[in-house]
Amino acid sequence: MKYLSFVKSLFVNHNDELQKFVARKLGNTEDAEEIVQDTFHNFMRLENLDDIENPRAFLYKTANNLALNRLRKNKNHKSYTENIELNEESLSLEREIISQQDAELLYRHIEELPQKTKQIFLMNRIEAMSYPEIAEALGISVSGVSKHMMKALKYIRENLDISY
Repeated sequence: MKYLSFVKSLFVNHNDELQKFVARKLGNTEDAEEIVQDTFHNFMRLENLDDIENPRAFLYKTANNLALNRLRKNKNHKSYTENIELNEESLSLEREIISQQDAELLYRHIEELPQKTKQIFLMNRIEAMSYPEIAEALGISVSGVSKHMMKALKYIRENLDISY
């Protein structure tokens, strides 16, 4: 009974934020709901929950991996249709300029982050290092890495005026 109460508590506390996180990655809420459901299903199938240091981080990592798998799967199908579309239409100059301006603004905000937070953000987002890999490389806890990432993402989101 304690196990079910724990899982229910995790679901109540993290379901909505996980769905938003996955929806941002996938670009649609229906797939996000399915991914988050699969995430909790995978979590409930674990034999020993005591081995998980940070259940929230585990849920995010699992949801991220499932979302990436979905993107890869969709990419193969989409690749075929995109090739046809690319032959018919190229990207407009206006879209390229807007993308470049958005990227410049993002880089400016990244540069404004505190040094350690910026370093951790770049290690995760640019070098594709996992939280445990970053923690080991910098000699800090995984929880510390997570806090720096939350701080960076919050700052960037607020300064880019992104509302999710």
